[in-house]
Amino acid sequence: MKRTRWLFVAAAMAGVVVLVVPAVGQGKAQFGSLSWSRSRGGPTITSYDVGAFDGGGSVSRSFRLGSSSPTKSAKLAISLTGAPAFSITSDKCTRKRIGRKLSCWVSVAYRPIGPPASDRATLRATGFRGTAASLSLSGSNLGPYGHVYWVDFCGGGAVSEVPLSGGRTATLAHANPAGSEEGYGSVAVAVDSKNVYWITGGPRGTVDEIPLRGGSVTNLASDQGFPVSVAVNGTYN
Repeated sequence: MKRTRWLFVAAAMAGVVVLVVPAVGQGKAQFGSLSWSRSRGGPTITSYDVGAFDGGGSVSRSFRLGSSSPTKSAKLAISLTGAPAFSITSDKCTRKRIGRKLSCWVSVAYRPIGPPASDRATLRATGFRGTAASLSLSGSNLGPYGHVYWVDFCGGGAVSEVPLSGGRTATLAHANPAGSEEGYGSVAVAVDSKNVYWITGGPRGTVDEIPLRGGSVTNLASDQGFPVSVAVNGTYN
C-alpha cells in the first residue's frame, strides 16, 4: 500500500511539473516594439521632413507613439536631440504606459534660426526592456533669403517682397508716401538676417531700414547727395 501510494503521489507531482514547465521557445515575456506614425492606424515612419521655411517662420507636427506589445510598457521616456531649431511643444508620452491598444502623442515645432542651413534632430522614445523608437527629423532653413526683395522708383518708392516659390506680394514700406514733396523713389535695396535696407535717391537721399517681417521704418542716414546703391556687411550699411 505504501509503495502504491508513493507511486501515485510521484505521478501526481510529475503531472504538476508537466503543467507548469513551458514548451521550448514559449512562456517568455513578449516585449513588443515601439513605433512612430503620423496618425492612428497610419503607417510606421522612421524619418520625417517638415519642409523648408524662412527665418522667423515656424511649423508644428504631431507624432503618435504606438506599441505592438500585448501588455503595457514600462513608463516611457521621451528625448529630442540635435539642432536647436527643433523643440518639443507637447509631450503626452513621458511616464505613460502603452500597449497594443494604447498610444500617446508628442508634438515637435521647427523654428529656423540663423543663416540658411539643413537642420536635423532625433525624437526618441524608450520604455520596454531594450526597446526604443527613433524618428529622424529634418528641416531646411532658408534664412532671410526665403523671399525676393525689390524697390520701386515710382509709385511712392515701394519696398516689396515675394516668396522665392512665388505667391502673394507684400509691400513693407513706401519711401515717399502720398503727398510727399520729394519726387524721388527708392533706387537700391539690401537684406541681412533681420532687416531690409534701401536708399531713396535725389539731392537729399536717405538710407532706411525695416524688419524683415514689417514694422516701423528707421532712418539711418539723410541728406545724402544722389545715392545710388547700398550694401550690408554685418556692421555697417
